[in-house]
Amino acid sequence: MITSELYYWHDTQNWCGFMVPSLTAQPAEHFENPETKRRLQNLVLATGLWDHLSHVRPEPASDEVIRTVHPQSHIDHLSAVCERGGGDAGELTPAGPASLEIARLAVGGAIAAMGFCLFANAALGIRHVQKTYGLTRIAVVDWDVHHGNGTEAILLDDPGVLTISLHQDNLFPLDSGGIGLKGAGNSNINVLLPPGSGSGAYREAFEQIVIPALDAFAPELIVLPCGYDVSAVRSSWSLPTRKARGAMLSSSPPSG
Repeated sequence: MITSELYYWHDTQNWCGFMVPSLTAQPAEHFENPETKRRLQNLVLATGLWDHLSHVRPEPASDEVIRTVHPQSHIDHLSAVCERGGGDAGELTPAGPASLEIARLAVGGAIAAMGFCLFANAALGIRHVQKTYGLTRIAVVDWDVHHGNGTEAILLDDPGVLTISLHQDNLFPLDSGGIGLKGAGNSNINVLLPPGSGSGAYREAFEQIVIPALDAFAPELIVLPCGYDVSAVRSSWSLPTRKARGAMLSSSPPSG
């Protein structure tokens, strides 16, 4: 279990959903807020699972590590936004005064372990295990309601990474996540779902598209960027029993 109380101190400010407040949009809470993550941690504690997990303290990532995916200009831009008290860091992504340092800590957590993010943690983690452990086949399954556009854009030209995104058709970002973008070696798959899709649609998508693609690719590691805004699913829903299941449940790098 890799977490930090500071993760929950990322201030996404008083937005209206994902819109900047205005005279027609009342200030409230951004969809990306600490409570969803804190609620998951509390559930792990309440069920007693916490005591059975190994716990790793994350360390902040340096500019050198972050530059394996992002240019220095992006880091400098985030620094400037935070120094002026926070605001829109780009593409409707809010940041608070301490968000850059918290984002560094989040990248450190992704490295130790392996839509509104300041850094592409999944891509940074993948670049780390490629370099450190020499993995040549890595898959990403992004299953929240938004298109995994950042991870896709960064890894699109890497045939050693299979990127799969299940998302609501043309929700966010607009005109993103279509089925036509295949990537190097046909290694990019977008699964478009209609609004209101529930457990049946997700089960069918996994059985007909995701699991067969993973079986064919035979990844050494599967990374799951788990968003907290996906459609509600019934408690009886489960992944099909296939050989990829074990890989999907593991996001830790090999120890040897």
